[in-house]
Amino acid sequence: MFVPLSKNIETKYREGSLILQADYAWGKESRLYKARLLDENREREIYNWLVRGGYLAGRSLDDHGETYRENTMFLELHNRTPLIGNVLLSHRLRTDLRWLGDPPEFSFRGRYRLMIEKEFKAGDTSIVPYANIEPYYDSRYGIVNRVRLIGGVTGSWSPRYALEGNITYQHDSRSSVTNLYALNVILHLYFETGGAR
Repeated sequence: MFVPLSKNIETKYREGSLILQADYAWGKESRLYKARLLDENREREIYNWLVRGGYLAGRSLDDHGETYRENTMFLELHNRTPLIGNVLLSHRLRTDLRWLGDPPEFSFRGRYRLMIEKEFKAGDTSIVPYANIEPYYDSRYGIVNRVRLIGGVTGSWSPRYALEGNITYQHDSRSSVTNLYALNVILHLYFETGGAR
C-alpha cells in the first residue's frame, strides 16, 4: 500500500493518491545477486519474474477533487536480471486502465521502465543508488507523450525503516507543465506477519 502526496511549490496545488497492490514472483532463483524484497536490510534470493496488480485512487486536494480525479486498475510484469558486479537490471511493462474526471472518461496507458541499481552494504546499513527511464504511451493522444528520468538512492539502517531520495525530470508534450523537475523524499515502513516470513 502507498499513500503518495505532492505539492507544487509555485502554485500551491496539491494532490494525493491511495495505491493498493499485490505481487507474485516466480522463475529461477538467482544465486548471483541478493536483493531487498520486503526488508531493505535483509538479503533474500530473488526470482527473475514478478507480476503485480493493483488499484489507484487519486484526486486533487483542497477542492474536493474538482481539478483532478482518477481511478486506475494496473497490471505490471517485471523481469530482473543480475549483471556482473552485483548490479541489478530490471525491465517493467505496465498497463494502466484509467477513468479520469467527473464524469469519468476511460483511457489507457502503456509504460516501459528500464532500471539499474546496485546495493552497497556497511554493517547493518544498506545504500542502493539507482537510475531509471520510463516512456508513457497515452491512448488519449495516440503517442508517447511523456518520458520520465529518475536518479536516486535508498538507505536502510533498520529492518523496519528505509529512507529514499531522488531527483525526477519529466517531459510531457501534452501537459500544461512541459518540463517538470521534482525532488522526492520517501519514508518506507515495513510490516511483516509471522506467516509471511
